[in-house]
Amino acid sequence: MGPFRPDSVVDAVVADETPSPPGEATDIGSRRELFVDTALSLVDANPAALRLLGASREQARPGEHVLELVREKELVALLEAALADGRSTATLRVARDGGSSALAAEAFRVGGDASGAEAVLVAVLRETPSPHAV
Repeated sequence: MGPFRPDSVVDAVVADETPSPPGEATDIGSRRELFVDTALSLVDANPAALRLLGASREQARPGEHVLELVREKELVALLEAALADGRSTATLRVARDGGSSALAAEAFRVGGDASGAEAVLVAVLRETPSPHAV
């Protein structure tokens, strides 16, 4: 899969809508983002996002439903809520490396305005400390 090159509008919205915590890198290439279309088909994902989801670059196939990449219904619910409402947040439990991880996830819709631009959903993922991780 070739790298997704979000246009400057998506870059600006991601930077404005999801500021990085203090001490975390802020350039777009270091972020943990998953990009899907309005049918919830994968457009692209940063390597760091794939790692957090327990997936590899080889498993990430553009055009396939996000459930083909990672079997987490909570992720789909997050994306569907962002599609309907413009923005959504959730804590996801993702199976990974024989255990599970808690992810703070925020998704939002970009585009899809009256100009005819197609919307894209952006999910920004961050690992959170969890005393219940197995």
